[in-house]
Amino acid sequence: MASYSNIVQSSNTRFVALPKEGPYDLYVQGVFSQNFEGLMSFRLGETSAKTSGLMKLSHQYLSTLLTTPGSDLFEPTKGTQLASLIGGNFYDPEQLRIVIRESVIEASRQVVAQQSLYRPINADEILRSATLKSLTIVGTEAFPYILLISAAGRFANVKLPGINVQ
Repeated sequence: MASYSNIVQSSNTRFVALPKEGPYDLYVQGVFSQNFEGLMSFRLGETSAKTSGLMKLSHQYLSTLLTTPGSDLFEPTKGTQLASLIGGNFYDPEQLRIVIRESVIEASRQVVAQQSLYRPINADEILRSATLKSLTIVGTEAFPYILLISAAGRFANVKLPGINVQ
């Protein structure tokens, strides 16, 4: 099992130094706010640099997957129910797997529809498929792993934040 070293920046932000031999290419971490009870944001990495290729596709897909429907004023239908599960409790792991799989399919449908409007030039920025690769349960937490594949055939394994199961 890989070991992680946590570096606490402040009381509500945690940076995690990941092992080089992880079973994923991207690790999304939930950050709970101290100012608003129940507010959680997701950090995909620094956004000051322009992304392209597979990283741009990953950001577009994860932004859609982790947006709660109705929370985006300009795109009220964007998003899935997955963000509402993270940090919460779920009692049936098989039902959780079904809900996550449905969210992955819905986010894929939305991203493909978005991309049909502006068709990216780079084949690495076009979504071919997204699937729930696995749902790993460690103790009382379930970690979803998503596999993203671009039209160019490149792929990214994404580890999402844990969901409590009891």
